[in-house]
Amino acid sequence: MKWFQLAVILFSIISLNVLAGEPVRLGITGEVGADVFFSPTVTHFIIKKVAPNSPADKAGIVEGQKMKMVVK
Repeated sequence: MKWFQLAVILFSIISLNVLAGEPVRLGITGEVGADVFFSPTVTHFIIKKVAPNSPADKAGIVEGQKMKMVVK
């Protein structure tokens, strides 16, 4: 449940900043996995890179970490 909450928070921050046109400065890059083409459902987020001394690094997020999204 902890990873799901973290993933939702990260996804929300990224989405809101993209809509606002402001750069996101969490210190991570990643890959989003989704099911279905026309109405995608996010299934997971894989951390590809964590910037040193970034908020993500300080939170203990590591490269290669996979956060699964559970839809209930």
